[in-house]
Amino acid sequence: MRKPSVKMAMPSSSHIYTPLLLLLLLACSCKASSGNAVDPTCPPAKTSAVWAAAETSSCSAPQCQPSAPHIPVPVFPYDVDPLQFALNLEYTEAEFFLHAAYGVGLDQIAPNLTLGGPPPVGAMKANLDEVTWRVVAEFGLQEVGHVRAIQRTVGGFPRPKIDLSAKNFARVMDAAFGYKLNPPFDPYVNSLNFLLACYDEGLTVPPELGTEGKICTNVLSADRDSLSYPRTPAQLLGIMYLSGVAHVPGRFFPEGANGKIAREFLGKPFAAGEN
Repeated sequence: MRKPSVKMAMPSSSHIYTPLLLLLLLACSCKASSGNAVDPTCPPAKTSAVWAAAETSSCSAPQCQPSAPHIPVPVFPYDVDPLQFALNLEYTEAEFFLHAAYGVGLDQIAPNLTLGGPPPVGAMKANLDEVTWRVVAEFGLQEVGHVRAIQRTVGGFPRPKIDLSAKNFARVMDAAFGYKLNPPFDPYVNSLNFLLACYDEGLTVPPELGTEGKICTNVLSADRDSLSYPRTPAQLLGIMYLSGVAHVPGRFFPEGANGKIAREFLGKPFAAGEN
């Protein structure tokens, strides 16, 4: 990979010290988070004179202050079930990204968040280039936070059985192309395939459906005001089951999603703590 050259204008001292200040701030940030079990971004070694100076600096400066304290958010009783329903998707995303980046999932990264649910099947470490790996690793760790935030706010339920086998993604891609791909699509084989598996929207749209009616791309699937299209729980379940309906489970959730809303579609009333 070609490294960009950096030129500093000598007449101005601020041009010289700015890069040094940025490095000191970065080192301080990394040092503050050194207790994390998984740290995909901080360099493992700092051998230059600048890094040596950074290591001896104090992290007590204002820029290293801790974040604001968590403030509980009031939740109305009728919002609890819809918020818990989202855990099905958060569990799935967390397992997909974590396994792709690290080869392990919530059972190793944050086992307390699974609430005793069965481990996923079919997920594996993806063959990712360095840049894509860093993005996917960050996505995975973000999903850990999403699961934790929902459970902390409205409680949760055990992780459902999730099937992230390549064959399920292959079926989605076959349906998208309108014919069976040969060889079958595999999201774990390279970076491009994995990114395609993460993105389920069309790449081009008629101009009238593009942003402000001026472009034909569809990076963000949204309405005329660039707001995401709403989906009902039944629609989401039909997609994840690949059956098109919420009462016929399969594929990504072979035994059905979990939580009160999903179980009611299956005619199986949900009791807290059950899987």
